[in-house]
Amino acid sequence: MKRIYIIPMLLLLLFLLPSAALATEYSPAYRVKTALDENNPGYTGLTVTITLPRGEDIRGVGPTGAAYNYIGLETADGHNVEIGLHKDTYDAERGQWSVFAMATYPGAYTYYGSEHQWHNFRKMYRPDGPDLVFPDGSVLTMALEVTAPNEVTFTVTGQEPVRLVLPGAEPHGTGQIFRRVTSLMSDDALGYSKNNLWQDMKIKKAGESWQEWLPSALETLRSNNMDKGDPRKNWIAVRSGKKPFPENIDIIMREKPSSSSSFKVGALEYCVDGETRTADAGPLIEGNRVYLPVRFLGYACGIQENEIYWDDQSKSATLTAQGSTIRLTIGQPWLDVNNEIQPIDAVPLLQEGRAYLPARFVAEALGYYVEWNPEGQTVFIWS
Repeated sequence: MKRIYIIPMLLLLLFLLPSAALATEYSPAYRVKTALDENNPGYTGLTVTITLPRGEDIRGVGPTGAAYNYIGLETADGHNVEIGLHKDTYDAERGQWSVFAMATYPGAYTYYGSEHQWHNFRKMYRPDGPDLVFPDGSVLTMALEVTAPNEVTFTVTGQEPVRLVLPGAEPHGTGQIFRRVTSLMSDDALGYSKNNLWQDMKIKKAGESWQEWLPSALETLRSNNMDKGDPRKNWIAVRSGKKPFPENIDIIMREKPSSSSSFKVGALEYCVDGETRTADAGPLIEGNRVYLPVRFLGYACGIQENEIYWDDQSKSATLTAQGSTIRLTIGQPWLDVNNEIQPIDAVPLLQEGRAYLPARFVAEALGYYVEWNPEGQTVFIWS
């Protein structure tokens, strides 16, 4: 099914995964989102719980907004509506978020007297409408569900439902997909949004109960709007916590990395701080996880060879750096960080006598960022 998306310029300037804030230059316009689930149609609803960032976690909010957290549904013919929490200058001055929606067609907000393709649900715009505002730091559950032909209902904690017109929507859900779960960055080149916490993402089909949804590792944090035209050459990093999105997303703007490395699947050459080097073994993918040989993963995280220890008897690798000691054992789904056991959903491997470690868990335990570019089959590690 071929889809054509027309995004208003405001959202194009702003508007992810669980993928990838890559180790590259981005425009200040940036979005983090899940991938469209085009291969598994039939959804009639989705729900998610979110903890909203506080004022100190956001910089660069402008009159038209900058920080957004959306969920959305799309019909088989490509009509889609996205609705969620928004913060513009007015909201920022009052320490609040307001409900904001956008659609790719006119008439979504007919019930509220608007024919625009966007709508802010604050009383200041429509005195007889709802006043959907929430304090910074609120923990809210949002849901978007097809409730009648050509209609969806949006609900958010403690408020009356919002009715939206969505042409082609059907309660039986044939051909419908959930569009995205999205967090939008500031449109200020020096702006940022962090501590957006997403939890308990669930989706449903007609006649079925709500089911937990968790994308595969290669779907996580997929992004668009990559642009090397930003004159300030800002870098954006996305932290996803110990589990894949939607457990925890933290969006942070960085001016430039202090160190960076990249490894490409199928290649022995890798790059550390702009210097090309050659390894004797390259990265591999196992169970949708990227693995690196222990020694070269250590190099990428600033660890010297004498700080990497392999115990052949216990089949465990120990890495020491930056005041932390990390130990992993072949075949065991845990990470020992300074004698504290942390469960992980990937196990270290032994391939042809060489130990491979899951790159993300080790690097993040050492305070590094890790992102995967599925198109280029490349893993980036930086701090």
